[in-house]
Amino acid sequence: MNEYLIVGLKTVLFLIIILVIIRIMGKRELGELNVFDIIISFMISELFSNAISNPNSSIFLAIFPIIIIFLVQVSISFVVLKFQKIRSLIESEPTIIINNGKIDYKEMKKQRYNTSDLLLQVREKGIEDLNDINYAILEINGSLSIFTKKDSIYKYPFPIIADGSIDKNICKKLKLNDTFIDKELKGKNYKIDDIFLAFLGINNHLVFFVKE
Repeated sequence: MNEYLIVGLKTVLFLIIILVIIRIMGKRELGELNVFDIIISFMISELFSNAISNPNSSIFLAIFPIIIIFLVQVSISFVVLKFQKIRSLIESEPTIIINNGKIDYKEMKKQRYNTSDLLLQVREKGIEDLNDINYAILEINGSLSIFTKKDSIYKYPFPIIADGSIDKNICKKLKLNDTFIDKELKGKNYKIDDIFLAFLGINNHLVFFVKE
């Protein structure tokens, strides 16, 4: 009887701990979890499972590694938020499958994304003609985001500036230099640190979203 009571109390305690950790880690749908988050979820699940199944195991010894994992996750989340290069190493990134109306077959092959997958997700969006698509982006959760030519308000679907940092790779693709960006910022009396997001509009001017 004592063993059943201990297992029951551990189960309730660990459930509360998991709920607290998930709330602190932030609200995210399961499909939006990156590889690092999934690994952490598996580790926490395994540690708690072993602790619950063994009534004689120490609760502290079960919680201690969870705390370490949690602190590591929060620290890495903070780092990837501030540094784009580190973020790209840890997290997967969305991939452009259709770029400016043209299918990127090399990128599809690289992502192991076949024609059937593409056509299925295009049909699910209610689009009959691939020629109507301006950009199609394979998201990290496997879904396909589609921007049609008639509805596109940006010349490129990814931001030129994010969290006050200029994405040099995108600027290179779009042939944008620092002089252009400085001119756009000065035209709005903005500083780079003021910008949360900035996209290149179809009128060849930057569309800014300013930090509150």
